[in-house]
Amino acid sequence: MELKEYLIASNSNEEIIKKFLIENASKTLTEKILSGNKNLHDCWQFIINQAKEYLQDENGAVSDDKVYGWVIHYFEEENAQIDQTQRLPIEEKTIEQIKREAIEEYKKSVDEKHKTKKENVKQGIKQPSIFDFM
Repeated sequence: MELKEYLIASNSNEEIIKKFLIENASKTLTEKILSGNKNLHDCWQFIINQAKEYLQDENGAVSDDKVYGWVIHYFEEENAQIDQTQRLPIEEKTIEQIKREAIEEYKKSVDEKHKTKKENVKQGIKQPSIFDFM
């Protein structure tokens, strides 16, 4: 089984984590993920808890590198767990529902692109070609 099939994301944040893992996970990390009992939903909760601790419950931001480091730490370390009392509720979605939503979202973005192009044509806005820059 591949990471793409094993990791199921239930929100856009988990999708970002999934994409990161698919593109960057070493062979060893991939094996740990596939053999373990950890998932993206709990990983996201782990990140939230780590960020709260890192920011000491103040408002602020955390760098991408630090967050991705927490992702790797969560899946590599057996002791990286979440407090079950702080666990976020998970949306119960089937893979088919998630796929349908992704397809609908893609279709909307394509429709928006086409709509923008049509509006530009109506307004007489010409898209520059490569020859316009020579």
